[in-house]
Amino acid sequence: MKKLKSNNDLLNLPILFALSLAGMFLLSCYTSPLYPNYLGLDSAIFSLLGKGIAEGKDLYTDLFDHKGPVIFFINALGHQLGGRNGIFLIQCFSLLVTVTFLYYTGKLLHPKQQYTSRLECIFLFLCFFAFFFRTFEKGNLTEEYALPFITGACFLFVRYLTKANEQVLHPVGYAFFYGCALACLVFLRLNNGVTLCAGILFIFIYLLVKRQYKNLILNLLFGLLGLAAVTVPIILYFVLHGSFDEMIYATFLHNFKIAANTGRDPEVIIPYIPMVLSLGMLLWKVYKTRTVSSMDWFLGLILAINTLSLLIANRFLHYFTVFAPIYLLFLCHYRCYISIKKLHPLFILIVLHLALNGFFVARTTARSVREVFVNGNPRYYTVSSSMTQIPDDEKDSVIGFEIQSSDYLAGGIIPCYKYYTLQNTWSITNPDILQEFIAFVDESEPLWLIINPEYKNAEIDAIVGSKYTYMFENEYMVFYRLK
Repeated sequence: MKKLKSNNDLLNLPILFALSLAGMFLLSCYTSPLYPNYLGLDSAIFSLLGKGIAEGKDLYTDLFDHKGPVIFFINALGHQLGGRNGIFLIQCFSLLVTVTFLYYTGKLLHPKQQYTSRLECIFLFLCFFAFFFRTFEKGNLTEEYALPFITGACFLFVRYLTKANEQVLHPVGYAFFYGCALACLVFLRLNNGVTLCAGILFIFIYLLVKRQYKNLILNLLFGLLGLAAVTVPIILYFVLHGSFDEMIYATFLHNFKIAANTGRDPEVIIPYIPMVLSLGMLLWKVYKTRTVSSMDWFLGLILAINTLSLLIANRFLHYFTVFAPIYLLFLCHYRCYISIKKLHPLFILIVLHLALNGFFVARTTARSVREVFVNGNPRYYTVSSSMTQIPDDEKDSVIGFEIQSSDYLAGGIIPCYKYYTLQNTWSITNPDILQEFIAFVDESEPLWLIINPEYKNAEIDAIVGSKYTYMFENEYMVFYRLK
């Protein structure tokens, strides 16, 4: 089989880019132009708040969700670029950056700094793509946008460790990037930063062991500078908008309460397979060579902290997306210890895992195809048709109780109150949310109140009975107008 040379990067990367874009087009169902008006749940929340920001609404005070601001700024930029298609373009760019970092990190992780063949390179990335598209749950979630920061930092970690025997001093510019990346990850979703924290911890310990105290202090300072370079502008933005306290609550405090009120899903087992395979590859290498290198310790620490984090919080499949690049790093580093020609058991398991992920991806995509092209995406078109009955000059005074964020998008409406959906769910964490919503409807009297008939609330029913008139309904919601 033809050996690859470094100048063949110009051939390999376009192939990987083509696979990336094809995967996004076919599998990012909530944003891809292939699936028009298919909006999802969490993705619709992020899109709705991004649209609101683009139209002048203040995040957290006008529109609430318990995620960091970066995901909403990304969606706001997407809406500025072209609405749903603009978000899709940002997703594609994010994945291409991720793949580029992973490709060059994979080269560094191999002893000869090369992929042995183009076929091997494609196979390794297919393992990544299959797990990534299996877990990112049709796209536009925080974990997906975290990957460029995670993989960028991993590239620098690995680049340093491959040269540490000759040059033990860790470049302070790398530390500055770690700080910037960590801040971005924290303001996306706090748990997304575990890989970066593990890598920083390893570098900290490594420099201590090597007694490079001055270099360690300099790296800490530059890391803090990087952290401040992102954090300070975000803080200033919310201070100037008078919503700093609301941002802190939504980004951190509400999520801490969620973690305290909800536990693990004991049925989520299959997504842990890459961690088991990664551990198997590491242990086999140690057994085979009777040595443990710095890279082994580095990858082992990242594996342990990621696994612990996901054991603590595994309620949703997309939480596992952040491990997809780590799985590829293990494959790239330990592939030379797994004989393909002799069908090593680990290699067979990796192939079976690839096939399993491919099956799940195909099944999930088939459901989306059926919903959009066979069933005709009924909720979107039913809701959008009903929303047209609201006069345009009254659409700025509409609020719903337990309706979906996608319903507002279907009607081209920005809700007039920050708690616009999931009132009962959010109230599990903060009971004040439901009471504040009821008080808003009672006191502010929005012109239109849209209610999901499956959710009954005596206080809301009383307000509707005294202040609102029934107008019309569809199978998903009932429309009332202020008397």
